[in-house]
Amino acid sequence: MDVARPIRPKRSRRAILFVGLGVAVASAATVAFASLRAALPTVPRSSVRLERVRRGAFVREVAARGTLVPESIQWITADGPARVARIAVAPGASVDEGATLVELVNAELELATLDAERAAAAARSDLATLEVRSGADLLATDAALAGLRTNADVMASRATASVALASEGLVPALDRDEAGARAAVAAQQASLESKRRTLLAEGNKRQIASQRTEVEKLDQVARFRKKQLDALEVPAPAAGVVQELPLEPGQWVTAGTVLAKIAKPGRLKAILQVPEGVVTDVAIGQRVSLDMPGAKAEGKVSRVDPSVQGGVVRVEVALDDPALEGARADLAVTATIEIERVDDALVVARQAGIAPGGAAELFKLDAAGSSAERTRIRFGRGSVREIEVIDGLSEGDTVVLGEMERLVGGARAIALVDER
Repeated sequence: MDVARPIRPKRSRRAILFVGLGVAVASAATVAFASLRAALPTVPRSSVRLERVRRGAFVREVAARGTLVPESIQWITADGPARVARIAVAPGASVDEGATLVELVNAELELATLDAERAAAAARSDLATLEVRSGADLLATDAALAGLRTNADVMASRATASVALASEGLVPALDRDEAGARAAVAAQQASLESKRRTLLAEGNKRQIASQRTEVEKLDQVARFRKKQLDALEVPAPAAGVVQELPLEPGQWVTAGTVLAKIAKPGRLKAILQVPEGVVTDVAIGQRVSLDMPGAKAEGKVSRVDPSVQGGVVRVEVALDDPALEGARADLAVTATIEIERVDDALVVARQAGIAPGGAAELFKLDAAGSSAERTRIRFGRGSVREIEVIDGLSEGDTVVLGEMERLVGGARAIALVDER
């Protein structure tokens, strides 16, 4: 007997066509993606750095280079022209206060010193002579004045007696009048001599005062010349270490020429050369970390020079421990100045050439970690090692850093490969 079979619905020709078309498209996409993946420029992972974007504390820092210098430096300069006769010490030597550093000679100065001393001595001799002569003149005047006063007294007594005798008729009136006239003349002579004596005393006093002033001036000149002569033997103004002594025997120096530089040992500070582009945020009191061969140190900014020289600004750093063990003057240092601390910021490692507040294109790694696509990123505040991300990246993203222009040129995407 015959069994009835169920009748299957016939697939429409259109459905079959759609299925085939989908399979073809998928195959083409797979092939295209594989071809595109194979066409991406390849970059060895060992030639680049992979840095992850993080969120957290961000410390803004400025890097600078500089040197250690003594806190106290004394420059010794020549007072006048001279020739170097002898150099008593060498750079690097420790000297005590007053120790001779250099001996200079100047024949003209020696002669000028002798002339000044001779002039001062002659002026002192003239003063002594003037004082003796003035005293003698006053004594002679006093003797003459004493005689005139005695004569005036005698004449006055005679005139008085003549008046008394004339009143009794014992002497003529003529004798009385003559005695009175003689007494008047004697009194006038004594008075004039007294006035002359006063004028002579005042004149002598002024002459002596003027001569004493001249003596003082010449003594000052002589002392100055002597000081210049003594300065030819150059002493150390304080105990310290001779940093520089740029002289040679026989060399001629002029006024103001640097003879030596003495530094007080044991106390140092740092002088940094900060690029003018980043110095605007540097301020007095900011903390500084110093790195030098064989030692590290901490300090704070103590002075910022107001001017720019050669594209850099001079910044002085006071060390927490000025007597830093193992450190010495002129030692090169690398410094990091802490500008600001931000508690929460989105940051990434800083690629060379990226400026704070600017924008740049970096390669952002995909989720699989095998390829990266060029992405435009906007940045904010910058530091030495990190820079703030404003837009274009999220926390946890990974960027590819390195010399990408040299490695891949203007490629928009790259493939990272492991070298075998």
